[in-house]
Amino acid sequence: MNDALYALMKELFDENEIRPREQLEAFINEGLCKIETTMQEETIESLLIYFDLDDYIFIDYLGINPKFHGLGLGSKVMQDFLARQTKLVLLEVEKVDNELKQRRVNFYERLGLTLNDGDYEMLSYLDPSQTIPMKIMSYPKALNDEEFEGYVKKIKHDVYLL
Repeated sequence: MNDALYALMKELFDENEIRPREQLEAFINEGLCKIETTMQEETIESLLIYFDLDDYIFIDYLGINPKFHGLGLGSKVMQDFLARQTKLVLLEVEKVDNELKQRRVNFYERLGLTLNDGDYEMLSYLDPSQTIPMKIMSYPKALNDEEFEGYVKKIKHDVYLL
């Protein structure tokens, strides 16, 4: 992973949500985690970091460089990505408690993802004694209660190593 990509991640995401670089690089080297970017000349426009696991894809990060906000790039990146998938796609969103978080959910819903009912807590990368209330969105279908619980266990094991 190059310095520019990790710097963009630090610019786009809260420090509680950024996986340690060494851990992310280890996942990439093991082939579990993949990175897709779009570029304009020498500048990263977008990043998509995901885990390609046995029976599902877990999107860890989707980010658009602020220089390219408002151009529909996020929608294009996600539409292209989802169109190529044959497995269930999962991603986390923070539990909605403000307008920005609701806009994120609305963005993903417009792309065909479903906000599932169950809640769970993500450990903060900055302070593992703290948690962040999360929801899971899925594509192309909603998860029933049993599937939700099963995938929460898989995410905690596969993605967070718990």
